Amino acid sequence: MHPKRIIISGTIAVVVTISTGLHSEKIYASPLVKLISINLDKIKPQLNKSQAQADLPAGDPLHAALGTSSDEELYQAVYSGQSLAQIASANQGDTQRVIDLQLAELEQQLDERLAAGSLTYEQYEAQKAELPAIVASSVYGQRYS
Repeated sequence: MHPKRIIISGTIAVVVTISTGLHSEKIYASPLVKLISINLDKIKPQLNKSQAQADLPAGDPLHAALGTSSDEELYQAVYSGQSLAQIASANQGDTQRVIDLQLAELEQQLDERLAAGSLTYEQYEAQKAELPAIVASSVYGQRYS
């Protein structure tokens, strides 16, 4: 498995773990459909933002943001205990760009979950509000609390 997938998967695991506490035991399909149709205009700009991230030119945007040149280099740095922020700092990378890349991917996943009906709009908003802090703490190698 590629190191960036490990990092992204770890971040996703944190989000999923936190989101399980936010889920209610009842499912309301009918109000969810109404919420999606009412709030679709609010979500469309975010979907377009995520799509723009997916349409980046050839090359690995994570490696570009971190200043690394290969998966092996990234793997070795993570394996030796460096956080993504430390890796970016050591390679004149852009830590904020790393955070933005992970946020875009996780926001896209939340948008897909909302559209699929597995989240209520309130859950979507709550999880989305937590994402920046979760991703930032992950990038800097800190525990999210």
